[in-house]
Amino acid sequence: PCLWVSNDARFAPRDWRNLVRLGQGSKLDKPRATGRFGLGFNSVYHLTDVPHVLSGDRLLLLDPHAAFVPGATPSQPGLLVDLPGLDLAAAFPDQFEPWAHFAALDADFDGTLFCLPLRSAAAASTSEISRRAYELRDALAVLDHFKALADQVLLFLRNVAEIHVATLDARGETP
Repeated sequence: PCLWVSNDARFAPRDWRNLVRLGQGSKLDKPRATGRFGLGFNSVYHLTDVPHVLSGDRLLLLDPHAAFVPGATPSQPGLLVDLPGLDLAAAFPDQFEPWAHFAALDADFDGTLFCLPLRSAAAASTSEISRRAYELRDALAVLDHFKALADQVLLFLRNVAEIHVATLDARGETP
């Protein structure tokens, strides 16, 4: 199971650079910037060990363990792919089949889409990031909690006008 989060804003080149400099606080001199302490994106590691980010025509696959993403190393723990001309869904069908429910990887995505595969119990047993598994029921509990607080949370999200939450089954359909 995965948690998918999207918005209608594309990453600028500086956003890609800042994302791979995890925790370095590259926005400290920008008091109105979201994530100015460099910790915002790091919060995804509570749920997953291998976050993916699609924005425009680029896909970032992060793998701090350097165990799953081809070519990832401890000093370069991920892969930033320019998508035009590639057919990742054909090359890696099991890995990229779920993306078909949200975006065509062979087209320019008009926004940003985060894919956060939940950390399984097996992955948690060897993870150097967190030994806590994040099961589907945990994700659903967080979503329920968020829905209960959404009216209060939205007060502090100046660029968010609305939020949609849906659960999809393995076929990509709403149960």
